[in-house]
Amino acid sequence: MRKLISLFRIKGLIIWLAVISLIAVFILVFMDSLLKKAFIVSSETINRAKVELDSLETDLTKTSVTLDNLSWTDREKPMRNLFTFNSAKLDIEAAPLLKKHVTIDNFSIDGLELDTERKTSGALAKSKETETANNETSKTETNNIFSKLKDIDISTAIDIEKIPAVKEARRLGSLAKEKAAMWNSKIAKAADTAELKATYEIIQKIDVESYNFPADILKAKKDAETVQAFIKQVQAKKNETDRLVKELSMEQSNISNELSNLKKMSQKAPKDLLMSADSNPVDAKAIVQELIGKNLTDTLTKSVALYRKYQHMIPRPEKGEAKPETVKRVSEKGTYVYFRKSGETPRVYIKNMYLNGSTKNGDILTGNIKNLSTDITYKPYDIDLKLLKSSGTTPFFTLGGQVGVVENAISTYLQISASGYPISDIIHPSDNNSLKGVSGNIDMQGQIKGTGEDFTLDIRLTSPLIGIDINSENMDSKLAELLDSAIGKVDNFTADLSASGTLDNYSINISTNLQDIISRNIKGYLTKQIQKVNGEIQKRYNEEMTKIFAGSENAIAGLSLNDSSKLKLKELTGLNSNAAEKNNLIKKAISGQAGSGALDKLKSKFPF
Repeated sequence: MRKLISLFRIKGLIIWLAVISLIAVFILVFMDSLLKKAFIVSSETINRAKVELDSLETDLTKTSVTLDNLSWTDREKPMRNLFTFNSAKLDIEAAPLLKKHVTIDNFSIDGLELDTERKTSGALAKSKETETANNETSKTETNNIFSKLKDIDISTAIDIEKIPAVKEARRLGSLAKEKAAMWNSKIAKAADTAELKATYEIIQKIDVESYNFPADILKAKKDAETVQAFIKQVQAKKNETDRLVKELSMEQSNISNELSNLKKMSQKAPKDLLMSADSNPVDAKAIVQELIGKNLTDTLTKSVALYRKYQHMIPRPEKGEAKPETVKRVSEKGTYVYFRKSGETPRVYIKNMYLNGSTKNGDILTGNIKNLSTDITYKPYDIDLKLLKSSGTTPFFTLGGQVGVVENAISTYLQISASGYPISDIIHPSDNNSLKGVSGNIDMQGQIKGTGEDFTLDIRLTSPLIGIDINSENMDSKLAELLDSAIGKVDNFTADLSASGTLDNYSINISTNLQDIISRNIKGYLTKQIQKVNGEIQKRYNEEMTKIFAGSENAIAGLSLNDSSKLKLKELTGLNSNAAEKNNLIKKAISGQAGSGALDKLKSKFPF
């Protein structure tokens, strides 16, 4: 009987060993595919979108797992992957596995790429995320924000006749012509010798040589009286014409001085004729909002969305006391939450995760994350990520900080730092039909603080020089030139971006010095253009005024004796000279009779 029982025990042991062997063989043969399937199912449950993996291989001797070619779909954008990697290796501690815990010493990822394009949709068949709304992007007319600039009329056209100095110069010219006509008329009339012609003819007939003294003494006396009376008449006329000529000269001098003073005062074009650049005709705030405000707002919104996306992937901490047993639940966000015994290692704990990959721009992504686990209350996650240029060794972008728990709420503190970061990665011309392109690099300093659903995000951007290329299609060439001058190159650019609130309801604030720079540059440009235009206006003004003043000066120069007046004065002078000469001859003839008694009698009565 005992032998029979022993035989049954031996057979049972053999059967048990056979079953165990079959199970071991099954596990060894099919474990990788089973684990791969389990990994994909659990990952898709967490992600609520497709997770694709080419292969999963285990090495029981080294307790390690290798994953090849993983694609993790962005559930909000099913045609893009949140990330992909070429390979990942997990070095797992053996002892915790006996307690159904997974502790990973090192988790290294190579060939990591973020935000890559998918060939097919990664949406799950029944996922609500596949229902997408077609949002039509509103198109803003490129030139709407520049409408005020269109009203700027930089023109050199001047209406010369509206200038007061021109009117006054023309008035003085006309006045000079009127005065010239008036004075020449007066002088001609005063110098008219028609009434003297008869007497002058008589004087002309006096023949002094025919005197026969002393018999012709009385005749000589009568002739002398006639000549002297004539001379008095001529002299009276001459005095009157001299007076009139003098008054004419004074009139000319007065008008000439008045024109000269007007000319001096009119050397500069009047202010109302020149353009002024005292006021700024543009709304720089609207330009900033149109060109980069929307992009910066969009950048902040995307940053918050990215923070929210990854933050929701973090297991939520247990509220209250930890239960003695380990329980697995599914949170509202679709992530697994594990509750553990106090002081116990989490069900899944990754001591170090090393990342090595690249961005879509070809930059190198490297860094590590420590203390990843299914229970964030165990230890805070330590994050240290860097971006490097493919040809450099110094990071131009870093993201570091911790994610932990404070009073049963997830607490985040991350710092962002960038140096020489391409501004085109922040401001995308493709999203803005007013913007053709941006150039330049920026420095960035920022931080993200969050507790639960509340958060604050602050980023400061600085750059010594950025370029903004306006979409000038269908834009006036002068307007395009103005904008290129004002915005084409921006020195010492700064922008402060902030967002705060809850992940579902937050406000955004953007403060930048670009508004002041644009206002200053546009005003500077307009000032130069206006100075140039005013120089041209002054030149044209001088040319026009020179012509006008020359005409008035000629008119004033004509305020003098005309040929007719000169001829009459010449005739008057001739009459006076001839009469004086005749008078001298008569006096001489009479004086030649010295010693004559008759002459003495005449002298006593008619002294010469």
